[in-house]
Amino acid sequence: MHRIGAQVVEAGGVHRRLRPDAARARALTALQSAGLVNAESRFRQYPHELSGGMKQRALIAMGTINRPRLLIADEPTSALDVTVQRVILDNLDQLVAEAGTAVILVTHDLGLAADRADRVLVMHRGRVVEHGDSRGVLIAPQADYTRALVAAAPANRSGDGAPLPDPSAPVILSVAHLGKTYPARGHGRRRTEPVHAVDDVSFAVRRGQTLAIVGESGSGRSTAASIALKLLEPTTGDVRFDGEDVTALKGRELLAYRRRVQPIFQDPYASLDPMATIGQILTEPLRAFRIGDAASRRVRVRELLEMVRLPQDIIERSPNELSGGQRQRVAIARALAPEPELIVCDEPVSALDVLVQANVLEVMQRIQQELGVAYLFISHDLGVVEQIAHDVVVMSGGRVVEAGPTRDVFSNPQAAYTRELLEAVPGRAVLVGHRSS
Repeated sequence: MHRIGAQVVEAGGVHRRLRPDAARARALTALQSAGLVNAESRFRQYPHELSGGMKQRALIAMGTINRPRLLIADEPTSALDVTVQRVILDNLDQLVAEAGTAVILVTHDLGLAADRADRVLVMHRGRVVEHGDSRGVLIAPQADYTRALVAAAPANRSGDGAPLPDPSAPVILSVAHLGKTYPARGHGRRRTEPVHAVDDVSFAVRRGQTLAIVGESGSGRSTAASIALKLLEPTTGDVRFDGEDVTALKGRELLAYRRRVQPIFQDPYASLDPMATIGQILTEPLRAFRIGDAASRRVRVRELLEMVRLPQDIIERSPNELSGGQRQRVAIARALAPEPELIVCDEPVSALDVLVQANVLEVMQRIQQELGVAYLFISHDLGVVEQIAHDVVVMSGGRVVEAGPTRDVFSNPQAAYTRELLEAVPGRAVLVGHRSS
């Protein structure tokens, strides 16, 4: 209910009194330092008008505006792309150097810990199992649990690299010259400029394969995915599923499309009904699409739990009784319930620690191999993309800057922006060096 600027100004004014113009200037500087592009416009916006990554950057501005002696940063960059991560963490490093601020960094990103922390504490079930110099701990871990964490890091579990695409596989989803523009709003000095969220974007997803879309927060990745799901209508362009125009679907044809294309969202804590049991959650799509009767639905629910390697006794539990990884596997099972041909995955593992992440990705890859389902995979985690995606599209500012087989793009990037993304991956050299040794 409050604008971003007002909230940052409030955080900055808690401990000192400033004139309104000085408070505003200070808040804008904090937003810029946190990596928020076009801070003047963001200052006037509400939280619901910002992407998740932009909101996280505004929170970081609120945390750093008073130049604290101690900053407790609990997963401060887990929702952010690697280039913005680097900007924010460089800012935190500068804060430490200039103001003597100490930082307690809580993270599941081992590369981040290797790059940015002087010392590391590794915790498991409430106890410290290992501690010491960050690179020493992560390059030569002594505890079994630490070794398991390091082995599960995306840089170490990618094996021989991304899977090779099969160019002969038929295209299931094609997007051509897609555009999405949000019109200008307001009047006079408060009038905003039109926002071109997606601009002339084209890509194709093949049956049984994974196409990943990567780029910075605000690059248009999630907008393109929402249009593919027909949750948003495009301003321009063509979206076809199995040769059929998606934008023209209505009524029964749209219902059939909903059954054939399913989503998995980023946050399993928000995407599952907290008042329903796991059995009810998995039965809901079967009832919605009128699949089977009560008896066959009960059988199908048990089959789905088996597919995602979850115990049968969770059927009567609620989501709040499950871990984050278990909830995300329930979300995968729900997406699989109506036997879709394409699943749109919007940051499906970014909120999970590396061990759980590896488990969920193994489930997704096995299901793809067994059922032939295709994935449109939205992610800012290039290590995950390198492991799971056959092809990759790199987006920046709403446009495609590079596309091709993941192995080719990652091993020999042509666009300067792609090279910048790869160079910004935290701890990549450290963890890959550990793998090769």
